[in-house]
Amino acid sequence: MKKILYYILFLVIVLPFLIFNLTLIIKSKLYPDKIADFMGYKPFIVMSGSMETTINIGDLVIVKKVNSSSIHTGDIIAFKNGNIVISHRVKEVINDSGTYKFKTKGDNNNVADDFIVSSDAIEGIFVNKIPGLGSILLFLGKPIGLLMVILVIIIVSTALYFVKFGYSTKDAELMREFQEFKRNKELNNNK
Repeated sequence: MKKILYYILFLVIVLPFLIFNLTLIIKSKLYPDKIADFMGYKPFIVMSGSMETTINIGDLVIVKKVNSSSIHTGDIIAFKNGNIVISHRVKEVINDSGTYKFKTKGDNNNVADDFIVSSDAIEGIFVNKIPGLGSILLFLGKPIGLLMVILVIIIVSTALYFVKFGYSTKDAELMREFQEFKRNKELNNNK
């Protein structure tokens, strides 16, 4: 029964996680000038408080690539502005002869952004967030974070080893009896 649970855990959690990450890694290497996606979904780590309390610093946001004509006032979009990606709320949709542009503002900002977002800068529309996961991922990307992961793996593996293969008191008693038997046999052979 335990084996079945381990296989289910692997198939439901570990395997999709690995496929997701491998896809992102491969796409980021193949297309270094684009932000990698998985089936149209892109993860971003929030680094500023411009959208607090809707989206907080350290959250991992998930956006989905959409056609710019389907974006409406009030939607939260992720867009490139230079080398960074910003997630802000759409305050105005501008339809310039079928070309869509957007005026945006962070919920926590006092004024709207001083630029217009073009359709080609849009990375996607906000779908969901995972609170705090971005901070964890940033920590794990640092050498100390990697060291912590390795230490946890070693500690858990060692604990599991002793739980699974460790001697019980009965096993220890049998081992002592065997060692004593072995010593007595050696003494008798030496006489």
